[in-house]
Amino acid sequence: MIQKLYNPKTDFYKYFKDFILGPHFGWHWLDESTPGYEKEQHENLGHYSHSFLMRSAFEDRFYPKTNSAYIEQAQQLFLEIARANEIEPYVIYRMNANAVHPTQSMKYSVPHHDHKYPHKNMLVYLTDPSGGDTVCEGESFLAKEDDVIIMEGEHCHKPPSSGRRVVLVYTFLDHELIGRCYQGLDLLKNDSK
Repeated sequence: MIQKLYNPKTDFYKYFKDFILGPHFGWHWLDESTPGYEKEQHENLGHYSHSFLMRSAFEDRFYPKTNSAYIEQAQQLFLEIARANEIEPYVIYRMNANAVHPTQSMKYSVPHHDHKYPHKNMLVYLTDPSGGDTVCEGESFLAKEDDVIIMEGEHCHKPPSSGRRVVLVYTFLDHELIGRCYQGLDLLKNDSK
């Protein structure tokens, strides 16, 4: 399910967006967007990345890792948007900026989940993705610059037809999702009686 959110576009949002899109923000190249995933009709897209908060790796690290001097700014932007939409976050698992360019094949990225445990994704589109729609659980969303969505489930996206698709990706746990998880546990308990 994809839900479009309200973006208050505060002065801080505009400042941080301009900084990320500007010449002094550091990017790192990754050959694959979803290591370990392969599907023929999809492409494991290479992209530029800036990890503010890296996801836990499970094999060697069970906790997220701070990875950027700009982590406080990334968190502030997330909280501004969450609060403007009455979202009550409990924890942020990951904060990342991704920049994807057009590809030869223009195939969708590999469908994937960002984590193996319950979470929501918030995407903040800092550029117009130029036809690079986002698909979650079969539902497609064609964003415009400054759009914000939240979604849950397996997802992928198409590269832009021109320019670059720059998106902030946040994964998090909120009050609503915790409630559903507890409700699911209660249902399991009742089924076992």
